[in-house]
Amino acid sequence: MSNVCMHFLFQEFMIGKVAAYYVRPYHSLYHFKYWLRQRCEAKVKMMKESNKLDNLSDEIILDKCLENRSWVLQLFDSLKGLLKYAMDTGR
Repeated sequence: MSNVCMHFLFQEFMIGKVAAYYVRPYHSLYHFKYWLRQRCEAKVKMMKESNKLDNLSDEIILDKCLENRSWVLQLFDSLKGLLKYAMDTGR
């Protein structure tokens, strides 16, 4: 990847403490979808390694993971926590 492309992928911004305080929760919410995908991919990989499910597609394994109510609620609690953090920060 060229330096020009890398520059656009990893931009840094200098902001003050007050702005950082308000931006941080919204930044976390913005990246939640990426974080959620990473968690799902890690769960599928773990299931494949531990249960020898190599013959099943990732989609089928993920569907089985989504049947795990406690895991889904844990992910949902993470989202609720971020939303609460953003709401509390915005007040």
